Parts: sequence; structure tokens; C-alpha cells
Amino acid sequence: MRRKLILTFALSLIIYCIILNFLFSITLDSFIQQNRFNRLMKDSREIGQLYFNLLDQHISSDEFARNIIERDNLAVINSRILIYNEYRQIILDTKQKAPLQNNMILTRDIEKCFNDSKQTCSTFINDTNRVEYYYYTVPFIRQGQVKGAIVYHGTYQGYAPAANMIIVLIWATAFLFCGALSLLYIVLSKKIVNPLLDMNKTTRQIAAGDFSVRVPANSTDELKELSDSINYMASQLEDTEDARRRFLENVSHELRSPITVIRSMLQVIIEKKVSSDKQVYYTEMILNEVLRMSQLINDLMDLTHIQSSDFKLEYERVDIAELLRRSIAKFESIFTEKKIVMRITFDEYFAAYIRGDELRLVQIFDNLIKNAASYTPETGDILVESSEDGKWVSVTISNSGEGISPEDLPYIFERFYKANKARNSEGVGLGLAITKQLIILHGGTIEVESTNGVSCFKVAFPAEI
Repeated sequence: MRRKLILTFALSLIIYCIILNFLFSITLDSFIQQNRFNRLMKDSREIGQLYFNLLDQHISSDEFARNIIERDNLAVINSRILIYNEYRQIILDTKQKAPLQNNMILTRDIEKCFNDSKQTCSTFINDTNRVEYYYYTVPFIRQGQVKGAIVYHGTYQGYAPAANMIIVLIWATAFLFCGALSLLYIVLSKKIVNPLLDMNKTTRQIAAGDFSVRVPANSTDELKELSDSINYMASQLEDTEDARRRFLENVSHELRSPITVIRSMLQVIIEKKVSSDKQVYYTEMILNEVLRMSQLINDLMDLTHIQSSDFKLEYERVDIAELLRRSIAKFESIFTEKKIVMRITFDEYFAAYIRGDELRLVQIFDNLIKNAASYTPETGDILVESSEDGKWVSVTISNSGEGISPEDLPYIFERFYKANKARNSEGVGLGLAITKQLIILHGGTIEVESTNGVSCFKVAFPAEI
């Protein structure tokens, strides 16, 4: 990882220098040309004034030539200067012994300057020495007529050493910067790179299935926040894995128990070690265990389906009070057999509507009322209440009995959890887990309380407005 970081940094630095050199070259070239032409424009105006003084005989030809040559010797312009009169004849050449480069371009520019009364600028590269030259032509205009012209002729070579020096300085600065950053990298590697390496190692172990590992807390900045997030993720995965393991253990236990009973009963029946009456009794026990396994499988499939992403409720307008009346009627035989007193606080005309899935709401109330009937002793009582306040429809189902211990209350809605296990031989511990999931999907809430032997389940759904 460190090698990759160093390589990435080095490549980034090289690319940065290349881009900077490119941009600098373009900018410098543009700056040089603009600066040169600004100076040429200023100088051409001054020479133009001298030229008109010459025409008006305010100065002599020698004085005019001396002024021009002094400018050239002082390198004010650093260009060869040619002065043309109105007849397009050269009257002054500051470097007349040196040959002119590309006379065709010069002739064309002079013609254009005199004909169009406009300044021209041409650049070209000499085929022999590959040097870039320029011609800059400015007309001398008086009363709308071209009375002469000045031509500046030169190269950009004078600026090359300075430009090259600046480029060298850029590269030197870049490498010095690289060295400084390398030292800084060595100093900060323990604070940045090492924690990242620890995180990488930990995440690989987590991906391999070891959810007990944690990232060492050896930083105090944003990296600590990242390591805390990884540790939190590992903790959640560890809890999920523990829940999955417990789930498999519970399923295995719930299936093993009835299978053991069925096998032992069938073995007794096959070996004919019991009377016919006993055989009927054992057959009924086998049927009960088969029904218990069937209930377990159905509940598992139901819970899995509810928790899946493709599970959807079929919403419609539902009267909660009517569903409660139907669920109570289903278990009337159990109430009669156990002599349970059923009390309902709302009358037959009460109605409370919500938006929900009627089949799933029936499942919710069936589970809660059946659960209450299972835990209510003989001659006990069950209380069913319902109310509506405009925002929420509330349902409360209470039953007398032994109640739920404070130790069991926090886990009462977990899968396969059964309070009072010795007394509850019917369920498999999935009913309340399914009930809670369905209530949450309806946007509702469920709470449980247990005081003085009375267990109370409170359910609330958003009322239909």
C-alpha cells in the first residue's frame, strides 16, 4: 500500500510539472508577445512623431536617423527597424548590412499596410535555423493618408534563456516539494498509513467470517470515526451471526423433540407392546406432534416471508372492532372449557377504522387472544379494550394468571423465546415475533406490561382520517 501511495504521489507530481510547464509556456509566450507589441506600439507612436517632424523639416535627416539608431543601440525595442517613406522606399535601416528574412512576407505586409492603412503582424519560422521571426508593420497616417511606415523585425530568442531558467526553477521547486512531502509522509505514516493498514487487515478478517476482530483505537481524528464505524459494523455482524446460530439451534431443538416422541411412540406401536386403547392414545400424541411440527414450519415460512423485501400488505379500510369480535368468537370453546370470563369494554355498535391488510390483522389478533387464553388459568379472566382518539386506534388485551417475569419481558418478542416454558407446551415461540413484525409493517406499535399477575399487551395503529 505504501509503494502504491508513493508511486501515485510521484506520478501526480510529474503530471503536475508537465501541465504546469505547458501552461507556463503558453502563458509566457502570450505574455512576451503582448508585452513586445505594447512596447512596439508605444515606440511606433514616438517614431511616427519624429517622422512627421522630419517631413515638416523640424529636424534633419541625420538627427532623425540618430534618434532611431540610439533606440536600437539601447535595446529599447531589441528589433531591427526599417522606415519607409510615402513612396514605399526604405529611408532608414538600423541593420542594413544584415539580410532580411523572408522578403515575400515583408513585401506583402508593406502593401497591405499602405493599401489598407492598418498595422500588420506576421510570424514565421526560418527553414534553415528553425528560429521564429516576426514582422510588425505600423503606418504613419496624416489627414487620412499613409505618409510612411515603420517595420519592426526580430526574433523571440532573447527571451528563451529566461523562460528556460523559469522552467528549471519549476522542476527544481517540484522536486524539493516532493522531498519535503516524502519527509512529511515518513513522519505522518504512523498516524495515517498504519491505521489504514490496520483497517484493511481487520476488514479482510471480517470478510473471512471472523466478526470478533476490532480495529485498534490508535487515532483521534477522522480515522478514529472510520475505525469506530468498522468496529460497530463488526459488532452488528457478530450479533447477527449469534442470532443466526441461536435460530438454527432453536429450530433444531424444536424439530428434534417431536421427532423423538414420534419415533418412540411408533416403535412401541410397531412392537405391539401396548393395548389397543394405548395405541389410539399414542396415535393421538403422534398426530399432536405432527401438528406441532407443521405449525413450526408454517410459522417459520410466515416469518421469513414477512421479513423479506418482496412482502407487501394488501391495504383496505378495516374495522378493528369487528376483527376483534371475530377473533374472540373463534376461541369461544377454549373460554368455555377453561371457564374463562371474557370481558369486552366496547359494545356491538363501536367501530374503529384503519388502513391495513385484513388477513394479517386477523392473524395479529388471533395470536394475541390465543396467547392470552393459553396463559389464563381456569376460572381466570381476559379483558379486551379498544378506543379511538382521531389519530390512533388502540387495542389492549389483558389476562390474569402468573404474569410475565421482569427477566422475560425484554425478550418476549424474540423468535423462539417462551416465557413460563414449563406451562406453555403448545407454542414454539414464534407467534409474538410474527405479531410484532406485522404490527410494525402497519405503522403501529406494541408494548407489554406485567404487574400483579396480570399481563397486558397494548397495540396501537394509525387511525384512518
